[in-house]
Amino acid sequence: MDEIEDFFNISKDFKRVSAPVPKPIVEDAPSTSAKVKREHGISESASKYRKLDKSDDSEYSYFKKEVLPEDLGIQSDEDDDVVDYPKNHINDPIYSRYEFNLERDTSLPIHDAKDEIINSIRKNPVIILQGDTGCGKTTQVPQYILDDAYRRGEYCKIVCTQPRRIAAISICRRVSAERNWTEGTVVGYQVGLHANSSDDTRLLYCTTGVLLQQLIKNKTLAPYTHIILDEVHERDQDMDFLLIIVRRLLVTNSKHVKIILMSATIDTRTFSNYFKVRKYPAPVIGTDTRRLFQVKEFYLCDLDRINNLNAQVSLNDPGISVEMYNLALKLIIVIDNIEKQDAAFSADPDVDENNKTSILIFLPGINEIEQMCKKLEQLKDTDNNQVRLCPIRLHSIISPDEQVRVFNRPPPGYRKVILATNIAESSITVPDVKYVIDFCLTKLLVTDTSTNFTKLEIQWASRANCRQRAGRAGRVMNGRVYRLIPRSFYEDFLEDFSRPEMLRCPLESVVLKSKLLEMGSPPYVLALAMSPPNLRDIHNTVITLKEVGALYKYTNGEYTIDDGDITYMGRIMALLPLDVRLTRLIMMGYAFTAGLSVRSIFKFQNYKRCGEINAYIKKLSWANGSGSDLIAILNAYREWSTLKQDEHFDESEYKWANQNLINIRSIREMHLLVKEIKGRLSGFGIKENNRSQFSQWQEWEKAIILKVIIAGAFYPNYFVYNKQNDIDKERTKYHILCGHDPCRTVYFSNFDTRHIGQLYTRSIKELFKDVHINPKNIDISFQSNSERVLVIFKNDPESDDNEYQSITTNDTQETVRVKMPGAVCTEVYKALRMRHLNMPTSFDVMESRSGVKFAEDHGLGIMCDGAWRPTKRLLKNAELVVLPSVFQKNISGYITHIENCSKFYFQPLSEMERMQEIQEMLNNPIDIENCKFPQNTTLATGMILSAPFENKYHRARVIKTIEVTRQHKQVKVFFIDYGNMAIVDFHQLRYFSDKCKSLSDIPPRLFECRLVMIEPSPVRSPNEQWTDEAMELVQEYADSGIIEIEVYSVVDGVSNVIIKKDNSTLNEILVEKGLARTSDESYMSKSDHDFRIRKQSVANRFLDEDSARQNEEYLLSIRPEIDMDIEPPPKHLCNKTLKLRGPFSPIELNLFSAIRAGTWKTVSLERESVNFIQVDSNPKDMYERLVVAADITESSNGDILVARATTLMPNIHGFGALMTLLFCPTMQIKCNKTQTKYVAILAGLGYDECTHNSLFGDHDIVLNLDVDILPDDLELINQIRYSMDTLLYTTPEQERPRLKTKEINDLTTKIKQLVIRLLNKNRKYIEVHVGPNDNKWECLDANDVIEPKNIYGKRSLFPPLTSMRLYEEKYDRIHALNMHCHDDGSIPPTTCRLCHQPIENIVQLRIHLLSQLHRDREHQIRFQPQPI
Repeated sequence: MDEIEDFFNISKDFKRVSAPVPKPIVEDAPSTSAKVKREHGISESASKYRKLDKSDDSEYSYFKKEVLPEDLGIQSDEDDDVVDYPKNHINDPIYSRYEFNLERDTSLPIHDAKDEIINSIRKNPVIILQGDTGCGKTTQVPQYILDDAYRRGEYCKIVCTQPRRIAAISICRRVSAERNWTEGTVVGYQVGLHANSSDDTRLLYCTTGVLLQQLIKNKTLAPYTHIILDEVHERDQDMDFLLIIVRRLLVTNSKHVKIILMSATIDTRTFSNYFKVRKYPAPVIGTDTRRLFQVKEFYLCDLDRINNLNAQVSLNDPGISVEMYNLALKLIIVIDNIEKQDAAFSADPDVDENNKTSILIFLPGINEIEQMCKKLEQLKDTDNNQVRLCPIRLHSIISPDEQVRVFNRPPPGYRKVILATNIAESSITVPDVKYVIDFCLTKLLVTDTSTNFTKLEIQWASRANCRQRAGRAGRVMNGRVYRLIPRSFYEDFLEDFSRPEMLRCPLESVVLKSKLLEMGSPPYVLALAMSPPNLRDIHNTVITLKEVGALYKYTNGEYTIDDGDITYMGRIMALLPLDVRLTRLIMMGYAFTAGLSVRSIFKFQNYKRCGEINAYIKKLSWANGSGSDLIAILNAYREWSTLKQDEHFDESEYKWANQNLINIRSIREMHLLVKEIKGRLSGFGIKENNRSQFSQWQEWEKAIILKVIIAGAFYPNYFVYNKQNDIDKERTKYHILCGHDPCRTVYFSNFDTRHIGQLYTRSIKELFKDVHINPKNIDISFQSNSERVLVIFKNDPESDDNEYQSITTNDTQETVRVKMPGAVCTEVYKALRMRHLNMPTSFDVMESRSGVKFAEDHGLGIMCDGAWRPTKRLLKNAELVVLPSVFQKNISGYITHIENCSKFYFQPLSEMERMQEIQEMLNNPIDIENCKFPQNTTLATGMILSAPFENKYHRARVIKTIEVTRQHKQVKVFFIDYGNMAIVDFHQLRYFSDKCKSLSDIPPRLFECRLVMIEPSPVRSPNEQWTDEAMELVQEYADSGIIEIEVYSVVDGVSNVIIKKDNSTLNEILVEKGLARTSDESYMSKSDHDFRIRKQSVANRFLDEDSARQNEEYLLSIRPEIDMDIEPPPKHLCNKTLKLRGPFSPIELNLFSAIRAGTWKTVSLERESVNFIQVDSNPKDMYERLVVAADITESSNGDILVARATTLMPNIHGFGALMTLLFCPTMQIKCNKTQTKYVAILAGLGYDECTHNSLFGDHDIVLNLDVDILPDDLELINQIRYSMDTLLYTTPEQERPRLKTKEINDLTTKIKQLVIRLLNKNRKYIEVHVGPNDNKWECLDANDVIEPKNIYGKRSLFPPLTSMRLYEEKYDRIHALNMHCHDDGSIPPTTCRLCHQPIENIVQLRIHLLSQLHRDREHQIRFQPQPI
């Protein structure tokens, strides 16, 4: 440490030596029209300046090779005894190719100090230039240097950094225009995404990060003669680290380079002392000799005349109150009125009332901008409003259209009001701004390095920031700044300068960059910063980088807390302009992550409630059922990229973007970043996957591997939906909804039971119009004496595919396809989104007594004994409905139509005779000829008629009429006795003859079925929909003829069945073929099954008439009641308003953080996420569900975690545990007391071998297993980890792996196959064990530990996992559990010993015995239940 600090002390006397200087290439430059856009923004000759001697293996090999000079070695022109620097005496050929106009703008204040600046630059290695905002330093100082070099005939190459891309580009264009040079010739730019420069470029404007990457790579300043660091006051991480490198290289191999630091609000003392030369601080030049225009300052205490509500600020609680928003609004009105009066009395003909100056308001963030914008819109809507304003938002994610509006003039008579974040402090100058209103607030990113959680905190801005903001006014006229804080607060309380980023933001990037410099450990390097970060923060960052695989745990084979050897992955992380976890995602296999590094490509801002619903639905359509924000980005980008290949797409690009609610600026930035990343990765030998190899993958393989990659990249940002296997809670879900399916039902509360609900059924349905739910597809149900209103969503009978949803974009109605993961319908998500958007849920009602009379008069029911009894509306001929009897277990018949394995239609053999009668009646040749519809007949939706199908006429229900042409109509119909749909020409339809009219009242002669106790394989079908292969298998069996089904239960008129096949069942065959997996049944299904088996067990005890009566009661109970949809009472009778609360759903879930640091924090999802509505997508499944976040932020008070860019992982049993085992640095697996099964996982960076304390306790993950993880699973996982290690392994001498393309392809194929094999297992439930030592790293008995060999030793990123030996369950234990299962005489309350499940009553006991958990546990102990 002393050696490095001593080495960096450039104030010491050094011995002067001569250092070889590379000579520039003197040759004719290429044509000015031949611009070269370079990846690194420097000429090819710059590579000659790169020199890295690695012959010395010591830690500081590169720097220790240099001979230390006695001074900086940077001499003035008067020095005669110095080594000649050849480049400075070469007459640059560009001077003859371009016109050099040496006349500069003398009106700018900077011009007064021109000679002083040039002389000081020539005499000093470093100067500090302080000039007020608008003095011209950014545009003029580089030109002064260039002009001086031209006069002297010296070579000159200047680079000028800017903190933001927009500033670098706009300044380059301005200087080029001022010199009449073509942009990209003598003056060019390079920003993070693209460059416009050539070999002729002598003045390059670039972002700070661009120069930083160049210097890290080249380790020399020599390509440039002058380096200008502008806006250094901002003190971001890149700038502070750049200062470390510049300061270092200035005393080694780049002594002749001149450094100029510029800012309007620079802390001159700190910067001057940082660059001391021979104990003398660097000189400071001030250019504030004159200002073209004056800016007057006003404070809150100066606004008492309009502050009649006495709006105040809280010094200890930064923020903006409603009163302060109103005060700002009043101030705008006052400004407008004063200017109007001045214009009215002004004799100056140039003063035009229609040409108004602009107001710039500084606000801390986007939310505050929206609040202020609402205030301005409210002003516009007020009566007699004379203030005409044109509000414009200005922040980092505005669209290009809005960005241009900032510079455009407003309509005549309107005043432009710009609502901006601190992006307007220095990056953008709007020339017509006269007034600045400053709330003196800013939002800063703050990181807790112990947890790696970040949060945006509103803080008071520094005085330097406030001065910078004030400088936005007075650029072309006198201006005013209104600071909405007391003057005393500004002068005495605000900090002089902002806190540097290095003291508050994540340090991953700078730590990795310090490793690339090879100057020592990160604490040593960062201690040399102008504001060194806290040592503990550096240690925590090093630990985080070890966790993500950027650093090895060891340095030269030894473990240290503050250092680690950099890995291959770490080198790439250091050089890519991405967060380290995004780079890890690339390294895991895909390069689509560029979409995460730019702001969201989806438009959610600036929308009203209905517009936000449209944006939400559209993003769901992009996600395509994946439940992933990342995949939504990928799908949108892929479509845009495909369309972009069409040369005509440029004309319609904006239209496409608006229709799809895409931020076109963001998606273009994403495209440029993708190109840049690909270019940088190719330098590391990383190229896109072999497409021919990748094309052999099936779609389901790509989908599942992609989610595995996401889980690996963002470990340990894991969250779980914890679904406890609690019978009572499961029952409560259905009790709340009165037995309705929670996947299709929501409810309102706060309904006044004095009102007759049936009167307002239509009004409640209309509430859902704003979220594009058709009232025809909604049923409303009221319960007696209950304030709940149930809303049941039905499939749209007019739609071929109920995945299609309507939205409105730019006043255009369109239909998009929306897939949701799991069983919950899209309408439930949209309904719950209504509540979060506070959309209106009120409607007008009658006075309660009048309502009762009105309802009785219209036959809706009667009031009896103070209780309202509605009229029940059931199906006609209910006794003819075809449904399995409560006493029927096995039924033979035909499968008539299959939609999927969860919806097909079955016709019992007992209906064959009736079907034949219906066929004969409908296919009478006379009726077919005589019962044609007249051409102009309008067919009502739902009408029953006769339609042709397979050369015969059958009963059909009209779905909708399709107008093909004026003369040609087609009708979509549903064949009610077969279950299929068809489109039939109008002239082929027939109405029922008189003798057939009764057929319209006979219910369908079949019933709907689903396969019971199985669901689609989540591996083969990541979207949880049945695959074509599964449906083909069922269809093949259905085509074989008569089949036999076993009825398990009947719920909501749907029979849950088992299809028997030889000595097996089709349900089991689907599971065996990997097309399905076993699953639990819903509470209602298990309840009905229990009821049926009890009735069937005693069926022989009943007389036939008793059996018939009981079966009729049963069929009535399982058949849904018809919705009562009537017109609401006339508006003039409704004189009261009823406001409902909701909608709610009993399957809404809470998300929990898996890491220890988030255990006790509330978790929410970002509003724009496809997963924002947190519901249980598969309510009957009791397994934990994993959600992975790309980023986690923390609320300002630290109580809430916000998971951002989330992905819902596949519903694979044990997926969270398997991903943790695959990607954790290390883990300990815990066993139960008898050591017969694994019950918990403790994963993390590991523990200190001496103290057994966790190395990174806040990021440890504890998972209590709910599925069986076996030793062979761990062997498989270790094979995968070894293969990943092989792909990433490097020796200490290597910078990248030395694998051939074929070896890489073979390894990736092997990993894919092993992962699919691991996930394809049909895992059994186990009872959950929670132990006191689950979160402790324990000292394990060596005899019980299985420790595989670690091939790669201490340079292994994924070392093999140790495991515990498992032993067979003892016989007496298995025998006891079997006896427990046989003992059905246990009277609750008791506990199931197999499942550790408490049982409160006999009903719970019966339901528990039917659960998947109990059946799996019975299978594990080889229990054979006695047949009933």
